[in-house]
Amino acid sequence: MPPGTLRPACPGAGLAITAVVAGGSGPDSFSPEPLAPHRAGKLPAGKLITTVPSTQINEAAAPRHRGEAVKIVLVHE
Repeated sequence: MPPGTLRPACPGAGLAITAVVAGGSGPDSFSPEPLAPHRAGKLPAGKLITTVPSTQINEAAAPRHRGEAVKIVLVHE
């Protein structure tokens, strides 16, 4: 099966799993495709990212568990 081909995880359920293993994707398509919605203004990445100082690493996951954050990024001072 060619790289990037989706296989049904549960036939008939409409679910699929795909993975990139050992460089199975090319940078010409792997990076630009997910970035296209952001560049078009359709993906507000800034609103999805919550920064937390690296000194608060032990508390960094709490906003995610409370449903207040999608992606936590540790910021080193």
